[in-house]
Order: sequence, then C-alpha cells, then structure tokens
Amino acid sequence: MRAVASAKAAMDAKEALAIHNYAKFGVPAEQVPVEARTIWFRTTWRNGAEQVCLRTRLGLWAAVPGTSKHEWGMAVDLEDWGPHNAGVDIGFMRANGWCPTVRSEPWHLEYRPLLVKIGEAGRCIK
Repeated sequence: MRAVASAKAAMDAKEALAIHNYAKFGVPAEQVPVEARTIWFRTTWRNGAEQVCLRTRLGLWAAVPGTSKHEWGMAVDLEDWGPHNAGVDIGFMRANGWCPTVRSEPWHLEYRPLLVKIGEAGRCIK
C-alpha cells in the first residue's frame, strides 16, 4: 500500500505544480491540460499468468515468471517517459521513493523502500 500511496503523491505533486504554473498565466485549474498534470502508467501490477504471456511473447526481454517486480506490486512502467517530457514524470516518481533499475528501460521504475527491505537497494540507478 505504501508504493501505491507514494505513486499517488507523485501524481498529486505534478498536478499541483501544473495548476500553479498555469495559474501564473490566468488559466483556471479546471482548464489545465490533462497532459500537464497527469503521470501516465503503461503498466503496474500484473499477475503470474500475464507475466507468463509476456515471457512467451517477448522472450528474454521479459522477466522470468515469479521474478518480476511487477508481480510483487513494486514496479511500474511509465507511458509518458519519452524525450518530450525530459524526465519530468520520473523526477516526480523519484522524489516519492521510486527509482529506475533497468538502463535499457528508462520507463521502468521500482519502489526503493521495498528494494531496501529485500536487500536490493543497489538495483537503483543514479
């Protein structure tokens, strides 16, 4: 539940900043574009059957079923991670306890407090 709360805190922080920034130009909160105030997730938790399907379709690009941090509820993949946002969403997520762990997947983040708890804090990329 802490991972979910921290992701929500990141989303709330992004929304608050967007509303604040747009207000400087006289834009009311209800007119702030959703793209400016939302963190988009491609995937969050997945069950074992979904991981089996991914492994079957993607081969080595997907974790072995039973080992994916998505199955454990401690990983997310961001949808809006590309160069156009210059890591803004990742910054909000980092500030709330998430860290990238796979260099070839900049959209993949894991919840650092749980990594610490299971002795895998070293997975976080600076």
